[in-house]
Amino acid sequence: PPVQWVPLKSAGRALEKLLRAYDGDASRLVDCCRQSLYFERADDLLACLHLVAADPEVRVVRVKNRMAPHYDPRRSAGFRNVVLNICLETSEARRLGVASHVAELQLTLKRVAECVTPESHARYTALRNGRGA
Repeated sequence: PPVQWVPLKSAGRALEKLLRAYDGDASRLVDCCRQSLYFERADDLLACLHLVAADPEVRVVRVKNRMAPHYDPRRSAGFRNVVLNICLETSEARRLGVASHVAELQLTLKRVAECVTPESHARYTALRNGRGA
């Protein structure tokens, strides 16, 4: 599917990440609310990236480009995608007091995502845990 509706990060995993990777600084925990979009072609992924960046109601806080030629894929156990940390700056977000909340949007090529297996995800988890993330 082009969109993967992902549940909120569990409280246990959020606490683990907060203590392991962020020295208790909750302001750095930006992937509790996250979604994934999948693309058949790199051009479509890039077009989506440009649309998000041009949207006046979205503020892009950070881009983690795991598809860049200089990116070392060993840092993510070989997985490649583009991760955006974004804030929604709509009147509704401001009314609800969540305009400063940072969410994560993962843009991934479908063929890359199809390579993920339980074993490869376990390797990523071990790598992540080993570096304290």
